[in-house]
This record gives sequence, C-alpha cells and structure tokens, in this order.
Amino acid sequence: QPPETHNLVGNIRALKEMIRTYVGHDLDLYGTEQGFATGGDQGKEFSQALWLTRSYLIMLGEGFKVNFAFYFADYPNEPGYGFFHNLNPRIPFGTDAVSPKPMAASYAALTMMLEGHKSVGAIEWLGRTALGYALERKGQVTLALWDYGDSPRVVKLPVGVESVDVFDWMGNPATVKTPGGTLTLTL
Repeated sequence: QPPETHNLVGNIRALKEMIRTYVGHDLDLYGTEQGFATGGDQGKEFSQALWLTRSYLIMLGEGFKVNFAFYFADYPNEPGYGFFHNLNPRIPFGTDAVSPKPMAASYAALTMMLEGHKSVGAIEWLGRTALGYALERKGQVTLALWDYGDSPRVVKLPVGVESVDVFDWMGNPATVKTPGGTLTLTL
C-alpha cells in the first residue's frame, strides 16, 4: 500500500493478459484477504482506510467479481488488520465487543453506493496522480474518482445535467450545480 504507487492496476492488467494468453479466455477473478496491518498504531488508521478503499475500487473497476477484505476485527497476536478494534482480546479470532475504525465507515459508504455495480471502465485522463472508474447498475452510471498525489486536484467533467449528487469517501452527500453541464470537482 498505497495501491497506485505499488502498481495494483498494472499488476491486475498483467494477470488478466496472462490468463488470456495461457487459458485462451477471461476467467472470473476473486480477491481474498486484502488488508493492511496498522500494527496497532492508531495513527495509521486513516491511511489504512484510504488505501484499502482505493484498492477495493481498483479491484472492482478492473473487473473482479468480488474482493474480500481481511479482517473484521483485530486479533491480539497480529494487531491492526481489522475494520474494528477488538475490545475483548481474550477471544483470539473474533470478538464480542468492537469499536469501528475509519475503514469500517468508508467500506460501509462504498458498499451503500456501489453494491451491484459493474465496471464500465477506467478513467485515466484526469492527470498523472488521478484515477477513477465508471461503474454501472441498471442504467445508472456512478463515477468513483480520486487523486493519490500530495496536493488536491481540480478537474472538470462533462455531465450534461444541471446538477449531480457528489459523495465524499465517507458517503456524505452534496448536490452540486453544474453550470453548462460541467462539474468542477476537487479530488
């Protein structure tokens, strides 16, 4: 992690090409146990949430059928993988008491907005450190866009309507006017 600077997109595309070359057709792809351990350092939880949310968006955008994250709650011998703090470390793998990390909220928002969506394709023309995907469900297209560089990036997107709903990475909505059918957005 972070997924972009560790070439997750390129690695997935190379894997898919290898499958096409040696198998002769595409195969369904499933991601399992995707995680990033904070080592129990709460200062790393924000990065964990950003990186794993973007990793999931990349996997979905590159056509994975599903991507399973690892693990629902921290376990005592290897802390930091969980979506939640384990408030009862006497239970080694699982718990009966949790407290959410930022990752729990970002994954909840991602699921709420993108459940059942399929990738339409990558959006790679927004700038050197910007990335995104168009995702579709029942004729409705949702864009997932972000910039992974050190500075915010302003982008303009043709949307063809008077306003759009914009959500941040935690699912907070805002209706934004789009003069002339163009959305100006800071990633």
